[in-house]
Amino acid sequence: MLDFYFKWQGIALVISAVAAFAWHTGHLGFLKFFLLFFVVNAVPLGIGKLIRVTTTYTVTSLRVSERKGILAKTSEQAPISRIENVTVRQSLSERMWGVGTVDFDTAGEKSGDILVWRGIANPNLVRSKIENVQSGDWDPDLDGDDPGPESPYFGPDPLVTQRGYIEDEQV
Repeated sequence: MLDFYFKWQGIALVISAVAAFAWHTGHLGFLKFFLLFFVVNAVPLGIGKLIRVTTTYTVTSLRVSERKGILAKTSEQAPISRIENVTVRQSLSERMWGVGTVDFDTAGEKSGDILVWRGIANPNLVRSKIENVQSGDWDPDLDGDDPGPESPYFGPDPLVTQRGYIEDEQV
């Protein structure tokens, strides 16, 4: 998700610099410059927020799933028993922000990755929870987490639910 912000905020910075030069040389009035600057910088932030708010990642004792979309909803899921490998990737900028990418490799006929979660707060915690579920070591009483209300769509109580970026305490 951070790559989205870096790319579009970089483009916004270039457009803003051109607009500032046009304003400085008198080819653009201050009001037009200010409106252009505001719109060009606010649009990527708004789109990123919309993407984060409409994407939900869930880990239950039976499966991992991702739901995203506003008008057209997409849902992808994989049973915990079919997950062969969980890879966590964090670039330098993601490490600074405390987020990362969690990549699930599953057994099956489908080639490629079924689930790749981007912008996950504390991705190593997500990986360890999945490993605990797979090994049968997860005990909600010892873990100290309140999994929340049961979800009829996902089955048992979610162990981890993330909607875009969230704080570590809410995981």
